[in-house]
Amino acid sequence: MSNHKFRFETWMDQADSFPIRLRFEGWVDQTDSDPNHQISFRGLGGPDRFVPDSSPFRGLGGPDRFGPESQISFRDLDGPGRFVPDSSPFRGLGGPDRFGPESQISFRGLGRPDRFVPDSSPFRGLGGPDRFGPESQISFRDLDGPGRFVPDSSPFRGLGGPDRFGPESQISFRDLGGPGRFVPDSSPFRRLGGPDRFGPESQISFRDLGGPGRFVPDSSPFRGLGGPDRFGPESQISFRDLGGPGRFVPDSSPFRGLGGPDRFVPESQISFRDLGAHPGRFISNSSPV
Repeated sequence: MSNHKFRFETWMDQADSFPIRLRFEGWVDQTDSDPNHQISFRGLGGPDRFVPDSSPFRGLGGPDRFGPESQISFRDLDGPGRFVPDSSPFRGLGGPDRFGPESQISFRGLGRPDRFVPDSSPFRGLGGPDRFGPESQISFRDLDGPGRFVPDSSPFRGLGGPDRFGPESQISFRDLGGPGRFVPDSSPFRRLGGPDRFGPESQISFRDLGGPGRFVPDSSPFRGLGGPDRFGPESQISFRDLGGPGRFVPDSSPFRGLGGPDRFVPESQISFRDLGAHPGRFISNSSPV
């Protein structure tokens, strides 16, 4: 059992037209880890800290707040690494800092280079730079420097531009503790079976083989069949090193490699290329365009 403090504040008009503020505070008991548990907070007060707010009506009428139509969206409040997530009315399913099946993306490690700003709201950022239309849900593009990305996973992705992903792309990243080391988190059941491991629902994940820019996917329920770091045909996506750090070719399609190197048929969902300046800087190479 654990206790949680809650606070409710509101303004009320009086007959003499002078409004008054009402504040209620109290403690509630949590007897179990019911997945319908909506609110959890962590690390308020420093860089790389987040303030979750899962209410579908959170922050209406204030800055840096989103309406009920926001599925998930982050904005920098006043410095790097300070974001306010709001992905689901039921966020936090399965434990703290977790998002429900509605969430398609979440990020950690915002306190160093390779900063990301997810924004998957169907109405996010309308009218501002580096923003996408309502059809955007998640994918990535390099804005103007290594490690700077903006999501764009529209089912109509790539209409008129490269580096777009189709609706089958469901990938997000978490920083495992160092630059260039990420694990995708696209499954509603992510982390099943241990830290940074995913169940068969995960479409793609990565493990560091021991050096920067060398990854092996771990998205198959039968991964590793036939030898270390090898995958059977059940694997949805895998990579091979073409001869240098950060150079990969996906091996998830029965027709992979048709058309030349670094080109993939529609079955291939995602791949990465090293931008060349620093290890751990990647751009997507899964676009048909």
